[in-house]
Amino acid sequence: MKRIIMVMLIIVAFAGNAMCAHFVFGYLYDADGSTGNASTANSFASAALYRLGISGQVGVQNNGPDEQHPGKIFPALYEGITAAAYCFTDVGSSNWVDATAAGQEIISVFEVYEGNNGWESESYIGITKTVIQEEDLIKSETILQPSKLIPIPAPQIAERTDSDITLVWEGMDSDYITGYTLYRKQLTSGNYIKITETAQNRGGEITYIDDYGLAIGAKYRYSISVHVQWGGGSRVLEYYETAAKSGESGESSLYAPEPSVTSTPQPDYVSPQLAVNVERERLIIFNNPSRDKMMKMAYHSEGFGMAHIYLYNLTGENSYEKTVPVSAGVNIFEDVLEEISSGVYVVRVTLDVNGRKYTLPARKLVFIK
Repeated sequence: MKRIIMVMLIIVAFAGNAMCAHFVFGYLYDADGSTGNASTANSFASAALYRLGISGQVGVQNNGPDEQHPGKIFPALYEGITAAAYCFTDVGSSNWVDATAAGQEIISVFEVYEGNNGWESESYIGITKTVIQEEDLIKSETILQPSKLIPIPAPQIAERTDSDITLVWEGMDSDYITGYTLYRKQLTSGNYIKITETAQNRGGEITYIDDYGLAIGAKYRYSISVHVQWGGGSRVLEYYETAAKSGESGESSLYAPEPSVTSTPQPDYVSPQLAVNVERERLIIFNNPSRDKMMKMAYHSEGFGMAHIYLYNLTGENSYEKTVPVSAGVNIFEDVLEEISSGVYVVRVTLDVNGRKYTLPARKLVFIK
């Protein structure tokens, strides 16, 4: 008898923890506030439905009406009914493991972006928060607050120097956005890499100066994703990052004055005239073009410190670098580059002296075998 009672208790306990059906329904309006139609952005959205403070359990549109894109929500004017696009899905049986309870807050994030659900234009998101009520538990359904799409702004190039690129964009208008992730791609590689995270500045300008791993001659574009409130704290992510990213910024690169090819006899000593020339030109390349793989130069420093010498090919790849001590006035540097290939290169020298770092004008150097 005791064994039968124990088995029954185990069965009851298991049933109490089992995932139970709980549906969510919510309208999504187009960016202009209209219901839209089958061709407007709201009809191509995906949904991410999660509860604040509960990590890792993100509901989606299950078994949507589009067989090719089952995560796509129901389109506007579906089956001839005059209504906005909407999600209608059972998240309780499929995505939410923790039991649904009154007072839990659902964040609904609708995302529209190029290449998702057949959409081929700019990116949007729509976000609302809905509190689960006691009566929702009885009918196993929560009606979400209606949402409207807002465009994700592309970052703009505000300024560029020989060492960094400044980007700006406007903080989006939402109660639930907490920040952004900035991505960058080099045009030759085509892959975006994460550069930084920034805080939200609702309706205000957000500025970031990118000086991370930029190469002379390389061309870049930028894009952002959006952080949406989730929870933070023990085992809960601080934010949900959208898969939707903004459109790309304009093309940009580090600013570099047009390098000049100089051809000067190789000196045996620093003559008064050479000192005057180096102080005026700041960087002079000798024996140019080089036929013996020798790189020799003279450069002027305002004080004692360190010189960082770089050589880039014309695609922006770093072919050589070396750090050497410098003294005030004219400095002579030479090195044999045994592995260098024939071609045109850009020489750049950055000086770190007297507590200040600055870069000398770029120069071209030609190697001929």
